[in-house]
Amino acid sequence: MEYDVTAVTVFCMNDEYIKICLSSFMDLYPKVRTIVVDNSSPDHACANILRNLWSYGQITLIENGENLGHGTGLIQGIEKVKTKYVLLFDSDVHFKTDELLPDMLALMDEDTYGVGYTMWHGYGGRHVRPHSVHEPQPEGSMRFMHPVCALISMEQYVKWPPIDSLCAGGSKHHGAPTSSIMEAIDKAKMGHIIKHLPESAYVDCKYWHHTSGGVRLALRKIAQDAERNSTNSSL
Repeated sequence: MEYDVTAVTVFCMNDEYIKICLSSFMDLYPKVRTIVVDNSSPDHACANILRNLWSYGQITLIENGENLGHGTGLIQGIEKVKTKYVLLFDSDVHFKTDELLPDMLALMDEDTYGVGYTMWHGYGGRHVRPHSVHEPQPEGSMRFMHPVCALISMEQYVKWPPIDSLCAGGSKHHGAPTSSIMEAIDKAKMGHIIKHLPESAYVDCKYWHHTSGGVRLALRKIAQDAERNSTNSSL
């Protein structure tokens, strides 16, 4: 089946997830154009593997040669989307069923911004507990549709602040870009245009929850410490 959808994902030196993520998606949706933004260094294994995949034709590859940030990468990909919808997904998601897009599209109304995994999230990128929208909303939180796997209407997307002005003004390593859009929707009291679809029935995110999440945080700290030590040694 053909869908009026373009997929966008961002990689950054995480070549161990290429097969898990892209292969599972392309097997289920061979006709969906996929835009891959690579923030890896040019000589990294991740960049080399993605260049080879690019030759298959289904993938459009954007090579940045350096880490410009997840939010910036998503913007780059979305700017090349010509379809009615864009499917954003994290690079460590494993797709389990081809029912994902039909079920997402079935929830899309004319005024719907997006369909995907929603959670309670703090302003300014701050995390809050509990996360689940099935639990009482914590004070100071907003309804947040995480780009881990989210279908977005391009018509609605252009009406809101870009992904992600918060990242542009702060840390490029922000873990959940789209915060600026979610904050604008919340302040406009239009949370109803974000629709929840439990991702667990369609995709496997255990790679984030149980492995790469902790690994990413650890690697980020190592990199920050190394950068700090390098700066101090040069003084």
